[in-house]
Amino acid sequence: MASFGDINTKCGYDTNDKDSLYNNVTITRLDSAKNIISGTFNFLFIPVGNGCDTVHITNGRFDAIYEY
Repeated sequence: MASFGDINTKCGYDTNDKDSLYNNVTITRLDSAKNIISGTFNFLFIPVGNGCDTVHITNGRFDAIYEY
């Protein structure tokens, strides 16, 4: 489950864990020699309270250097 709050609108959001079609993270690259991880993500955030819009993030992408 993922969640976040918007400090400007004071809206809180959670994901629906059962909906893997909309909520997913895919690792597309894992380079252990250079410690680089890359991937894509999609999330559908449902508002916790009334008066807030649903937030749908599609085609998100990340590239990060990691340490272990």
